[in-house]
Parts: sequence; structure tokens; C-alpha cells
Amino acid sequence: KEVEMADNCMVDYENCPEKIIMSEENRKILHDLVNGLPDIYRDVVILKYIHNMSCIDIANALSIKESAVSTRLMRAKQMLLQRGKEDLYD
Repeated sequence: KEVEMADNCMVDYENCPEKIIMSEENRKILHDLVNGLPDIYRDVVILKYIHNMSCIDIANALSIKESAVSTRLMRAKQMLLQRGKEDLYD
């Protein structure tokens, strides 16, 4: 996204160094949080969000019910949010 500045120059906020650095920092934080999940939750998160698999495909790959995949994803998100908050306030 470009925004015109007062001196008529254009600034590309999508590629500004601060945004790139923050994005890399956020990616590392998220990577560490996901890696800290118990295996049963980490596996479904990776299959869903890294490998873009559907819940039914994950269920078939792991030989579990589709409802179990949904439950594990929900619990994983809750754990990630909680751990992210804990890291933020430590």
C-alpha cells in the first residue's frame, strides 16, 4: 500500500524495513509457539496451516475423526493465544 507524503513522495509501506523486520520477528515467535505445542496439536496445526490440508484430509492422514481435528485445532489456537499472552507479559 502506498501513501502520498507531504513532500509528494510515495512511501511503500508493504516493503518498508520496519514491517519486514516485524514480520520476521512475528514469524519466529509463532514458529516457537507452534513448536512448543504437544505433538497432537502441533501436527494438526502444521498440516492445516503449513500444508493447507482440509480437516477431512488431516483426519484421514492421522486416522482420526474430523471432529477430533476440529477440536485439536481449537485447543491449539487457545494454547497459542495463552502462551502468546504469557510471553508478551513476561
